[in-house]
Amino acid sequence: MKALIVAGNLSFPAGGPIYSMRIIRELCHADWQLGVWTNQSIRDPGDGRHPIQFILRPAFFRHGQNFGQKIARRRDELSLIQLVRRTRPDVCLVLGDRPRGIYRILKRFTRVIYFMHDVSATCPQEGGLRILDHTHRICTCRAGLSCLSKDKTENCLGQRPLWRKLQRIARTRRELATMSSIGEVVVNSSYVASVARSNCRRLVPQTLEPVTDTSTSIVERDASARFNLLYLGRVESYKGIFEAIEILAGLPSDYRLTIVGTGDDESAARSRAKELSVDARIEFAGWQQGSDRERFMQRSGLLLMPTLAAEAFGMAGPEALSASMPVVAYDVGGVSSWCDGIAARCVLVGDRAAAIREILAMTSHERAWRQLCLDARAYAVARFNESQWRKQLFDLLSQRRCA
Repeated sequence: MKALIVAGNLSFPAGGPIYSMRIIRELCHADWQLGVWTNQSIRDPGDGRHPIQFILRPAFFRHGQNFGQKIARRRDELSLIQLVRRTRPDVCLVLGDRPRGIYRILKRFTRVIYFMHDVSATCPQEGGLRILDHTHRICTCRAGLSCLSKDKTENCLGQRPLWRKLQRIARTRRELATMSSIGEVVVNSSYVASVARSNCRRLVPQTLEPVTDTSTSIVERDASARFNLLYLGRVESYKGIFEAIEILAGLPSDYRLTIVGTGDDESAARSRAKELSVDARIEFAGWQQGSDRERFMQRSGLLLMPTLAAEAFGMAGPEALSASMPVVAYDVGGVSSWCDGIAARCVLVGDRAAAIREILAMTSHERAWRQLCLDARAYAVARFNESQWRKQLFDLLSQRRCA
């Protein structure tokens, strides 16, 4: 089998690129011939039998609005059409791009499957986060003129003139229409599927959840590790970095917080920690990978995930559960789909007091905490079955649906 994969920055430390790389690796191991249309090359994840051909087209993924950028992007789009016409892949997998009209054209020459990693294409808000800043609720509005009434109380469309807000709404509706015309859309959670369907009633997406590596486990931890909380992800306000610091400030002085990640709000987060006099209890570790990442997980007793955005799935949680680490998270987006209420517990978004109560309940007593660590691991192994995921992936690729 031969596939062309359209994917943006695959090295970016986020759920979408990680999800995409897992699919690429699986296709490599299944001896598929792969070409990856991307903005930068990465280390070949294959085994050498079928090397991946990386086709570097940075302009294709740029979203700039000046005339020169538009011309460069159109030139790259034309090159993609010519490539597909010439090579005739069995399937084109769009793993890391927004919906756009070119994929309608590609359907004339090959099968196109669009993978929707988040809900940004369903929301005209900046970043498509679907979070209402004032009420700290996840927006359930259908993208359209109703967004204007919501914007009056939430200011979710920003300080823009009315015509710019209408332009963003129109672009969102256009992207939804594009997804509908592609026909074959795969989402990474039941939450994303429900949002996609509510915003585009003709769309019938299939769901392929991410899967976490359960081959290794961190079971034995020092008793004091239960007081070490771990924040794993982008250091951005929408990811809950300030919520995590506020929660730490409400916990006894024995508790510490390790922040593994980078982002634009790191300086502001350090300042907030000083204001709350908890800076001595916080470690900013930067982004970590591989064995270094495992080392921080070994030292931590609970993952804190107070996200203030509509998480499509929230891969950090399942990753922590696989490493025998309980989780306390805000109930946003697809997070509740993997929270079992025992080793992984949800609280209402923005309810710091509830998060503090759960953390204390899960970590105050060593024996109970150790049992939760065992429960987390057992639940992850049962919930995230790799062989079942692999079968679902190849069933999806082999069974063509009618658009």
